[in-house]
Amino acid sequence: MAPIYATDWTVIRFGVDPSYAPFESKAPDGNLVGLDIDIGSAICAQLKVKCVSMESPRGSLILGLKARKFDGILS
Repeated sequence: MAPIYATDWTVIRFGVDPSYAPFESKAPDGNLVGLDIDIGSAICAQLKVKCVSMESPRGSLILGLKARKFDGILS
């Protein structure tokens, strides 16, 4: 398998558990907000890729990462 470099990516998916304000939580409009969301957005902006935060319960974040549901965890 050939290595994958960040320049090859167009989207980075981050798993987050939105029950840990101020790091990540849901705004009244349903959007995810918080420090970890801002960090993910900054990473994606630096790499010039789209950033997607995906909700996942804390107990399943590692399992989701291993199953490749997302590319990283920000929780």
